[in-house]
Order: sequence, then C-alpha cells, then structure tokens
Amino acid sequence: MMLTNKHVVTEGPIRARAKFIKNDEIDLVPIYRDPVHDFGLFRFNPKDVHSTPLEEITLEPEGAVRGTKVVIIGNNGGENISYVESIIASVDRFSDHDPNSFYITCSDTSVGGSSGGPLLNVDGRAVAMISAGYDYMNLGYNIPLYRAARAVELLREGKPVPRGTIQVGFKHKTFEEICRYGLDKSVIEAMKKSSAVDETKQYMLVVEKILPKGAAHNVGIRGGDVLLKINGKQMHTYVDVESLLDSFVGKSIKIDMWRHGETRTFEVTVEDLEKMAPKEFLEISNAIIHDMSYPWALQYGMEMGGVFLAKQGYMFGGVPPSSIIKKIGIDETPNLSAFIKVMEALPNGTLVAVEYVNALDQNKVEISAATVDKRWYPFQRAVRDDTEGKWHFSDCEKPNDGETAQEKSVAIVGGISSSEVNTSTHVANALVSIEFSSPFPIEGGMNFGKSKAWGCGVIVDMELGLILCSRDVANTTLCDVQCTFAASKTIPAQVIFVHPLESYSIIKYDPHLLLNDATVQVRELELSKDRVVPGSKFEFVGLDRDQTLFYNETKVHQILDRQSMGSGMPSSFFGFMFSFGADHSHKPLPFESLRMGGESRGAVGVHYHKDEEIVMAYTLSPGRTHMAADVVPLLTAIQEAMHKGVPLPTELKSLPIYMEFMTLAIARSIRHLPDEWALKLMESNDSVQRKVLTVSRKMVGSNSYEKFEVNDIILSIDDTPVSLVGDYKKLVDGKETVKVSVLRSSKVIDLGQVRTTSFSALGTTRIVECCGLILHDPHPALLYLSSQDKFGKGGIYVAFKEGGSPAEQAEAKNGLHNSDETNEINSKLITRVNEAKVTSLDEFLDAVVKCKHDEYVKFTTKNVDNGELAVHNIRLDLEYWKTRDMSRMPSGEWVSKFIEHEK
Repeated sequence: MMLTNKHVVTEGPIRARAKFIKNDEIDLVPIYRDPVHDFGLFRFNPKDVHSTPLEEITLEPEGAVRGTKVVIIGNNGGENISYVESIIASVDRFSDHDPNSFYITCSDTSVGGSSGGPLLNVDGRAVAMISAGYDYMNLGYNIPLYRAARAVELLREGKPVPRGTIQVGFKHKTFEEICRYGLDKSVIEAMKKSSAVDETKQYMLVVEKILPKGAAHNVGIRGGDVLLKINGKQMHTYVDVESLLDSFVGKSIKIDMWRHGETRTFEVTVEDLEKMAPKEFLEISNAIIHDMSYPWALQYGMEMGGVFLAKQGYMFGGVPPSSIIKKIGIDETPNLSAFIKVMEALPNGTLVAVEYVNALDQNKVEISAATVDKRWYPFQRAVRDDTEGKWHFSDCEKPNDGETAQEKSVAIVGGISSSEVNTSTHVANALVSIEFSSPFPIEGGMNFGKSKAWGCGVIVDMELGLILCSRDVANTTLCDVQCTFAASKTIPAQVIFVHPLESYSIIKYDPHLLLNDATVQVRELELSKDRVVPGSKFEFVGLDRDQTLFYNETKVHQILDRQSMGSGMPSSFFGFMFSFGADHSHKPLPFESLRMGGESRGAVGVHYHKDEEIVMAYTLSPGRTHMAADVVPLLTAIQEAMHKGVPLPTELKSLPIYMEFMTLAIARSIRHLPDEWALKLMESNDSVQRKVLTVSRKMVGSNSYEKFEVNDIILSIDDTPVSLVGDYKKLVDGKETVKVSVLRSSKVIDLGQVRTTSFSALGTTRIVECCGLILHDPHPALLYLSSQDKFGKGGIYVAFKEGGSPAEQAEAKNGLHNSDETNEINSKLITRVNEAKVTSLDEFLDAVVKCKHDEYVKFTTKNVDNGELAVHNIRLDLEYWKTRDMSRMPSGEWVSKFIEHEK
C-alpha cells in the first residue's frame, strides 16, 4: 500500500502511476479515501518495481511533537525527489477545510508537487504527511497520521474502515477562552490536570458547526455547547472524539455538554460517515452531479441531502459550480436517483428551469434556464468499486425520440420594454433575442466556460423562418440555439449558414411553433436596395441581453472598407466588413449591455430606413466608429433560391487572400504605382477614398498562395480596375477563375487566371475526440496564419485539451495545446500517430484504432508558426476517455459514435 493525500487519490475516477527514485514506473490502484480527512491509499504490486529497493516507512503519529527535527521528503516543483530539513513549530493548527483535526506546521520551502510526502523524524519514522502550504510564507501544513495509521492496519487485515459522525464540527478553545463560557472552575481544573503533559490537550472542544437535521441537531445539541464527556469519559481532543465515534458506528452514545451554567446529557446515535461520501455520480452534458458530501455540507453548515453540481459542463453553464440543485422544472431532486429519473424523462433539446441554491447564499433560491443535452456528451451513471479500484459506467435511459423538444416551446411572461423608443413597433417585432451555445471549442475559438453568446437577430423571412444575426454571436453550426420572440416565447432554432467571408450568419426556426399564439406578434423586414453613402440618415434599433429595446437616429459621415481578422488565436472570424462613423442624435447606445464569453462585444441590431427596409446589420464595436456587414446582396439571392426550392449553398468561392489598405499617395511615392494606373483606380469608384488593396496574407495550399506574393497591390480583376472591397467581391465571388493584375516590385504583372477556393458555409462539420483532445481538420483562419514551408503537408488541428485527460497527464499543456493562461497562439497540428503520417481525420482514426487500451501512443506535432516538431507519448485510456467521431449530417443534425480499438 502507498499512503498519500486524498486530493491526490481524488474522489473521482483516476488512473495513476508512481515513479520511483530510480525511475521505475508502476500502475497504482486507488483503494481508500477518508470521507473527511486529507489522506487516501493506493495499492500496487511490489513485483513491478525492478530497480528501486523498497523500504516500508513506519507510521508514528504520536511522534509529532513541537520542536521535533524532521526531514520533509517530496517532489518539490515536480522534481524527482527533494529533501527539506525543518523543525515542527506547532501541532495544534486548526484547518477550516479538514474539520475535527489539528494540523502540524513547520517551515517548509516546498512548492506544489510534494503533496503526500512524509515528515520523517531522526528514527526514519513518519510523524506527519504533507498536505498544503503557503509558498509566500514558507509554511507547510501537514496532516497528523492517527486516522491514517488505523486505516492502514485495518486494510492490511482485510477489514473495512468504520468511520462515525454525529454531524458536528468542533472548534478547540483554550482553557482561558473556556472560562468565558461560564464553566465551573473545578471542571476546568480537572481537565487541566488530566492534560498537563500533552500539549494537544490544552484545550476543550466547543460545537462550532452543526448540520440541520443531523444526529446531534435532532437530539437538541446546539452551537456553543461545550463538550465535557462521551460515555462518561473526558473528551477534549479531536483524536479522542474521532476514535470513540469510529468505534460506535450505528450505536448510541451519551454526550455531556455544558450550556448556560449546567451540564446537559444527550443520547445520540452515531451515523456511518462512509454513507455520506458519494460513491456514484451522473455525467450529463459534460457536467458532473452527485449527492451532497459531508465535508462540503459541514463547511457551509448545510443540511445533508440534495444533488451537488461538481462541474458545470455544457448544459448547466448558467448554474454556478458547487450549487445544490433543488428542482428540474416542477420536479424535486432530493437525491441523485431522483435527479436521474427526472433527466431520463426529458427529451434532448427541452428547455427547462433549474432551481438551485448557492452555498454562499443559502437563503436565496435562484432559477436558471438550461437546454437538456443528451447528444453532445454521454448520459451515464458511474458507480465506484473499491475492490477493483475502478468506476463502472452504465448508460441512462433516454425517452422515445417520438416526442421532440420542438413541441415544448416555453412561454415567458413579459414583454419588450419600449417606453423610451420612438421607432415603429413593427420593427421591434422583427427583432429576436438569440442565445447561442457551443459544446466544444473549435477553430481556435471559444473555450469551456466561455461557450455561450447572446445577441440580437432580425427576421428576414417569416415563411421560411430565417433570422439574420452577427457571426460574432453564431459562428459555427456545432451548436444549440434558443430564440426568444417579443420577449414572450422561446423556441429552439438551428444555424444553417455561416458566411465564411462576411460577418453574419443565418438561423432557421420552425414558423409553425409561433402560430396561434396571441402573445407573439412577429414580422419580417425587407432588404433595401439603396447603398449607404456619407450623409445617409437611418435608424438603429437593437436588443440587449435583458430584452430591452433601444433606438437611435444615425447619420453616416464616413465609410471605410475593411477586412477583419481575429487576432491572437487563429479564430474562425475572418471577413469583409465596412466601418462607418456616425453621429447619434439621441443617447449613446448601451455598448456594454451585451457580453459574450465574459467579454463585451458591443450592441447588435439592425440599421433601417424610415420605410423599414434593412440597410445593413450589426454594430460590433463601441465608440463613434462602428463595424457593419453589407448583408443585402447575398441574402437576397439566398432567399430567392430557397423560395424556389433550391438548397442553401454550402460553399462559396472567392480568392483566399487577406487584404489591407494603402493610400494612393503611398502607393505612388513608395511603391511606384504608375500614373496611368493611379488614374484608373481613382476613376473606378465614386468614393472619396483614395486607397488601394494590398495582399497581407494568403491561404496555404491554394492557387492564390502560388500566384500572389505578400505586399502585391491588386490593380484589376478580369481587366476591371478595383480599389474597393465591395467592387472586389462583385468581381470575384462565385467564379471558378479570375484574371488578376498586380503591382509587384514597382512592376505591373499579369498573374493570368487564378483559381478561386471553395469556403465552407457550414464551418467545421466533423470533429474527433481522442485522449481528451478535440481534433478537426485545419480551418481557413489557421491556413492564413501559416506558410507553406512551415505547414508542409498539413495534419490534424488540436483545438482543445480537456482537463484531467491523458493528454494533460502527458504534460501536453504547453505542447499539444497552449492554454488561455499563456496568451499564445494555438497552432499545433498532429502530423503522425506512431509512425503513420496523418493528414485527415480518417487517416488519424485508421492509425489510432490500431492502438490498444493502456498502450502509449506517440503523437508527432508541428507548430505551423515556426515549423517546430515535437513528440508526445500519451497513454491510451479507453475506460474513461473513449475515442469518439462526431459529424454533421445533411439534415443539420450532428451524430456521434464511439470508435472501437483493437483488443
């Protein structure tokens, strides 16, 4: 057996290995976790240790005495071994997180990595075990070994380890402090006399925390009671109390307490502490839920019972972690079994109310909306088997697919606040509040905990059920969407189109779900044929996250073409936009009212004429200069095609180059643009802008990458001079090839016919989950950030690494994926699995399925920024981290399947 901390063994599923001083590595099996204190035990096979001589360390808890010299042994900062000499400074340090126990303190320069290490005295015996510390104080907190030594002996004999409780947290008080409780001096003197030698007995115990409806509370014990005796024996140390309780599990004991000048005797039945330690949990939508644990209840003084949200996951993103869930909809959830029964009856996609209590504010019951998710993640129950040291998973039942969530739209009482709005009610009725959530961070985008976005959309076609919204809100089809109409009804919807080069998306809802509902009055807005020019006057209307309508009259005084690309991460946001400077005659727009992933994204809405026609959409940035998308041309074509029964386009063709702008003056003076071309470019548009388009980036693997060079000035497309983004799009988009002329090195060069590239209007449509890594094919934004020599033949993009996964255990944090904490660009590709080259997800799966459970898989990665190669050996864990393949079907539904590996 190997003794360590409970926070090392953990209370959940774990696969652990131990590394010895001579580099032997062996598997460990968790066999025990104390229900309260910070110690646990692993089992291992000594025969697996070949190079390192094994020595058994004797536990001597009574050897922890103030002034004792000790050697602290650990893995300081992750080093193989570390030794720190120290002297025990105190043996009576109280811990808020480990109730009914003293901690042992000493000066300790150890940092993270030494948890579970022993404190050895001069005889080589362990008197305490490292548990925690304050680095800035060089102070270590070490757990005494009384309960651990008892557990080791019982387990060695093959016996269970009984642990008892009366659901009380005691706090030690000095004899001087106890005098203030009004105890008779004779009682205190008797206590002093019996504890003159042992300094851990220079105290008496007072009830500090008592759990409602617990064993002690039910018989009348209350906070502030002073413990005198248990079963006629004086008790004034934590060790004495716990030893007695552990010996009387399921039996009655008599407790003498001092209260208000008199001794009171209570008869209490000792409860089984092991039954209060969760041994099963539910995994749903990447959330972890289990019954309330005793240490958590005691820390916050909460009644035992209820289900505890240990991890938010995807579905419960709106509920704070560590909350107690009271109800799902109208059904109470007093325990895990009841919670599972309620969730099994709910169809996927159902919008439900989650009633919960936060431990920090127990008197306030809060409600959050959640969309039931049973498709993105497993819906399964896990039960711990301490004999095997494993957790066994079983799938929970799912309701018949005949009942769909779309039949369960939710009506919400309320309405759009428009007391200060002068605009037409008809325009307000075309606005929709959108809640977007994505289960996986892909394309260098959102992270877990930042997977939700809120925004405003506008109905552009009631018959088809089409909503126009910003791509900053809905940036992928791998998502769930809820749309709220007129602040009174919420229904599910689906992202069907994500423009790869513009900043908008199209969402589709079922119009039949809004029929025959008097509370919902909606309408669509027409698309304007007018072009916005300086001096144009129109109105802006939008919704904030609280469904409040806001409005402004706007006058355009400047228009600038722009092409926008996300910075930092290789995100999917890349598009043509134009910015406009505007004067607002009314109050400023509430640009801080909408948030996405905890970051302000500005107000979003629609700009329209007095005749209620959409001119452009979506203000994305605060200030007097705003970003907007010209949505009219393509959206008009899409509507016309869909009404004729033509399927929505899944691809759009364009030249895969990223452009910036240069003034005409600089182009002439520094780049030596010929005068005749300067005149042609000036005459090619009626704008006051005097700028030219220059190539800043080009997409790896495209014909444009071969034809163009960075800093080329684009002169003409198909013999037509071009200097505006709008004109460029008209000349390029949708064509197979275009003829291009550029200025390069002061010379006009004809590039001939350049092939365009097809961009997906659905984004990433397939992902693979393996070893806790989220993988997909390289997306366009990544290809823009690399170069052909660095990118090579490509590979599989590493989008995310899940915490606690085999990938994380392989120390891949700064190798396979750069976390948000480093603020570095995640641009890693897996290029090989063992010796097999992989350039597609199919090739990746073909290679990885040949690897068996518990085998090490060698992943070769390439950084597409600098071409650097690295190798990562990850141990395959098919028990807790199965390989999964997820794909988008033509219907828009996503399906997933677990991949079988070779046995």
